Amino acid sequence: MKKRILYQKVWTELSQEKSLILIAGPRQAGKTTLAQIIADSFTNSLYFNWDIPEHRTRLFKNPNFFESVIRKDASKPLIVFDEIHKFKDWKNYLKGIYDQFHGQYQFLVSGSGRLDIYQRGGDSLAGRYYLFHLWPFTLAELGGRNIGINEFLRSPQNIHEANPKGLKDLWTRLSEMSGFPEPFLLNKETSYRRWSNTYSNQLIREDIR
Repeated sequence: MKKRILYQKVWTELSQEKSLILIAGPRQAGKTTLAQIIADSFTNSLYFNWDIPEHRTRLFKNPNFFESVIRKDASKPLIVFDEIHKFKDWKNYLKGIYDQFHGQYQFLVSGSGRLDIYQRGGDSLAGRYYLFHLWPFTLAELGGRNIGINEFLRSPQNIHEANPKGLKDLWTRLSEMSGFPEPFLLNKETSYRRWSNTYSNQLIREDIR
């Protein structure tokens, strides 16, 4: 499993200033995996996924359900809300819990590119959060050199690779398997075809409507 180190650095940088961070990006770019990696770095954390019926039930019964997080020490817990944008009143919900609990919890919200769309216009969350995008693997990210966060943010497509052959191999694999984590890591042409067909159908049925 790729740790997405550069994006973890982005999270660390932003979370030092805001206690509500939104991660947006294409479907299956690895947002849930990144959120779980970040959660694992916290001693106290709780994961919520809107797509899990039991999780939705907990929220409807008690909007502040995360207060029951099991604490192993006195450090600030991380509460992960995955796919919460599917909740009709998600922005007002996040606004309410942020205003009440931002000093007691760190909040991470993961969802599709719609998070970016929803922030336009009248935004009830204005001033309360930072948003960054997680993209599929790129040549720059996989290049192999550990660049600084400021350099990465200035030019995320800048390539750092000391080994030209390694760079060529990465380029070939990305061009054949795409940069989406599942087909890229499997690195099998038949798996990529199956994944691509499923992905295209999901885009048409669920995203482009």
